[in-house]
Amino acid sequence: MTRSCIVCGTLTKKTCTGCANTAYCSRACQTGDWLSHIVDCESPGRELTTADHLAASIFKHDTHYMKGDTAKDYGYFRIQSAQEGTILDSIWVEVIFAAGVKPPTLHKWRIEGRLHQEVVALYRTTANLSPVNLAWLLDHPTIFDPDPNTSHITDAAQDMKLVVWRFIGGPPTDTLDDLDRKADDWPLYKQCCFHFYVMVMAYGGPLAALPVPWVVFGYCVFNSPVDMPLRQLYRDLIDKCTFEEFCEAYRASRLVQLMDSKGFRSRRIQMPEHFETVLSQSPNYVSTVWYLRTYLIDQSDELPDPMILLPYGFANCRDRAEFARLIHFYAKVLRDWAIPPLALHDAAVHDGIYEYVSRLPIFESTTPERRFLKRVLKTQNWWLFGGSSSTATQWIELSAFVYLMILYHARNRT
Repeated sequence: MTRSCIVCGTLTKKTCTGCANTAYCSRACQTGDWLSHIVDCESPGRELTTADHLAASIFKHDTHYMKGDTAKDYGYFRIQSAQEGTILDSIWVEVIFAAGVKPPTLHKWRIEGRLHQEVVALYRTTANLSPVNLAWLLDHPTIFDPDPNTSHITDAAQDMKLVVWRFIGGPPTDTLDDLDRKADDWPLYKQCCFHFYVMVMAYGGPLAALPVPWVVFGYCVFNSPVDMPLRQLYRDLIDKCTFEEFCEAYRASRLVQLMDSKGFRSRRIQMPEHFETVLSQSPNYVSTVWYLRTYLIDQSDELPDPMILLPYGFANCRDRAEFARLIHFYAKVLRDWAIPPLALHDAAVHDGIYEYVSRLPIFESTTPERRFLKRVLKTQNWWLFGGSSSTATQWIELSAFVYLMILYHARNRT
């Protein structure tokens, strides 16, 4: 079958020599894309490491590849500001692309405990690397330590809780113990809003690694977790409204109306498509596809929530290799092909994911891949969702089914 080379666009029948899923017109194109493709290839030829995911993330400018262990291994868990994150990105761009250090070498340096030493030496001996980055590395000798002391992060988080407590009108003399004791009596939705305030005031809102706040406050509609105007919009909103107003709007699915009433309508309507839809379903009945999309951005957890496993075919995967294969498929559908998430969700509701995707003009696949997709995407969602397209009904039915499954397996183990 003739397809377009993903590097240069040339029509070709050639594919990746390892997996045959990705079209390359030549060895040069495959070699040029290998830093990225190796982490998605079904037959990469060697065991993958977090260094491979780091290189893919930098190569594609895509945090999808920056999984939890990768961020931990290469310094991102130890930075204390967005500016430091930008510097660290710049360092890895220079190390991997300007200096040409390969992922296996980075991995070897890291497991031998000399990553910082080798990167500093590289900066001192390689021409045209940034002296600013070298100075930052010298000022952060423990940035790649395998067992970081995170007490400063915990202390900063506790301090921010007190800042927010006073910001929303809490007595200035209250201690953390006072705050925790009073907040324990709040309803869950109010506790959620308080923690959201902490995240907004600390760094502009939640990270994709925290899927619930990421979804229910609408961050999930953005294609990238960086440079999103929603962070500043929420920061300005909480300056204009009371905490009680915010909590009530969140509980009643009326955050859009709150934004408009406080003078932010012009900024709100500039948000991506579906932002208003998500907030109108939040907090309890946001379509499951947004959690799937969030998992594709940050796969810190080994497995997604059962609410994602069931509707999108993951429960039909026989092993980890098939699970990774299906993740790669959804990454193409939602990220690379930019298929509307709610169109995919509607196809899932009607048990027609494969039929929907295979009719798309962009869909190209090998016979083994089609056979795999037909099997794993065979779902029973119309029955599972109680025969309803209402997201509220779907969540109620899905939650009940998952609860019964957990109860059934728990009883069978006793």
